Amino acid sequence: MSADAKQRGPVVFISTMINDPWGGSEELWCEAAMHLARSGVKVKACVANWSPLHRKVEALRAAGVELMLRNRYPSRAQKIVSKLRGGKGNPVMPSVEQWIRRDPPALIVINEGFAMPEHDYTEMCLANGWRYIAVAHLNRDTWWPYPHEIDLFRRGIEGAETMYFVSQANMKLARKQARFTTDNAEIIRNPYGVSRDAPAAWPATPATQVLQMASVGRLDMRTKGQDLLIEALSSDVWRNRDWRLNIHGDGDGKELIVQMARAAGLSDRIVLKGHTPIADIWKDNHILVQASRAEGLPITIVEAMMSARPVLATDIAGNPELLEDGVSGFIADAPSVKYLALGLERVWERRHELEAMGQAARAAVLKEIPADPGAVFADKIREKLHAG
Repeated sequence: MSADAKQRGPVVFISTMINDPWGGSEELWCEAAMHLARSGVKVKACVANWSPLHRKVEALRAAGVELMLRNRYPSRAQKIVSKLRGGKGNPVMPSVEQWIRRDPPALIVINEGFAMPEHDYTEMCLANGWRYIAVAHLNRDTWWPYPHEIDLFRRGIEGAETMYFVSQANMKLARKQARFTTDNAEIIRNPYGVSRDAPAAWPATPATQVLQMASVGRLDMRTKGQDLLIEALSSDVWRNRDWRLNIHGDGDGKELIVQMARAAGLSDRIVLKGHTPIADIWKDNHILVQASRAEGLPITIVEAMMSARPVLATDIAGNPELLEDGVSGFIADAPSVKYLALGLERVWERRHELEAMGQAARAAVLKEIPADPGAVFADKIREKLHAG
């Protein structure tokens, strides 16, 4: 990067996540920020204040990235100031805006874990004349903006130099929700945490002997739908088959999942494994079963396919954009017990073919996902800096 590009100001990353200290939506911006910082670009990041901070946020600080740790929720003082100013907008925003103004940015990157960038942040950028791009990681057709929000969301998307989505389906749905018509939207891919060069060995115990299925992700029925899997596997048909459902991950739905498995009499077959290294997940499991109600394009699907495992996934968001039904996995027509049961039945009928399907899955994902998505995103940001 040229010296004049560096002198225009920092690249400021804003993570809008407040409900969890970390998630799959944070990987892309974090890796891009690290790539830029290591190459000498001045990088700053505004993240929610958690105690302790996630290790990847701490790694950014260790790499020289200046952090603003904003309140997750407004303090009493911020609420008072906001009320005195008319009570509009997020009371936390004035402190964010003040922090950015002290060192005016060359570019702002707004990272949104949901459908489209929060208008508090885009309105701030537009009001100050700050260049920005945005990334949105998840959407659902059961969510729609309130009528008074549509113009705000549309203005925020159309005002971005580029609006990135992680799947074509999410982008198409956002166009309907926000009614934006500009051509500044692009698809971006998320990083993944498995080896691209060395797929996991197929489990020693064949699927025809004991079918080992993995559910991987946050324990949250609102989005991940683990309850649907448990109910589908509670039928009399499945009680007479030899299988295991290994649930990997953590979240506030943990106790409810335990209770549901116990009530179904399946505590010996549905096992909560907690957070597990990805490579260890695929030592024992033959297939990923993803019962999601809402997604972008799950990193878990990419990692399973990269590990030469087929996937059963619901027909939402980007799930079917990587999978070919009946070839590299199975698509359940909707996130419902009925359609997941039908999908699980297909898995059982073709369990002797799962290893070959896993190889097809790996070949497909290698064509679609770049080797280093974080570096790809960092390069896109560098292009913006040069163009500016």
